[in-house]
Amino acid sequence: MKKTCQRLNLETNQYETVELIGKVRFVGESGNADLTHNKIYNVIGIRNNLLKIIDDTKDYYLYLPQDGNLILQKKATGAGFIIIDDFTKDKEIYKVFDIAKAKLIKQEKSLKNRIIKYLMNKKKK
Repeated sequence: MKKTCQRLNLETNQYETVELIGKVRFVGESGNADLTHNKIYNVIGIRNNLLKIIDDTKDYYLYLPQDGNLILQKKATGAGFIIIDDFTKDKEIYKVFDIAKAKLIKQEKSLKNRIIKYLMNKKKK
C-alpha cells in the first residue's frame, strides 16, 4: 500500500493527496528557503536528482540533496537533509544523495587540483 500525504497546491489554493516516498529532517540555516531547522519534511518525488519536498509553504519545491550529517559533524557549513525514511522499493532517495555526494567529491578534487596548479605556476614565476 502506498503512503500518501497532503499538499497545498498554491496555484489552486486546494489541498491534494499525493504519494509520499520518504521523509527527511532539515538541519542548518535555511536562508531564503521555507524550511525550519530540525523539522521533518515529506518527500513526494525526485526530479533531475532534486528532492520534491513539501516545505513550510505546504506546497512542494525542489531541493538539493545535501547531506545534513556533514553539517551536524561540523564538516560543512550551510544546510542539508538527513534521511529519516525512504519508502521507495529501490531506495531512490539514498541513490540521489549518493549521486550528490559523488558530484561534491569530484568538485572538491577539481578545486584542489586547480589550486595546486595555480600555486605551482606562481612558484615558477
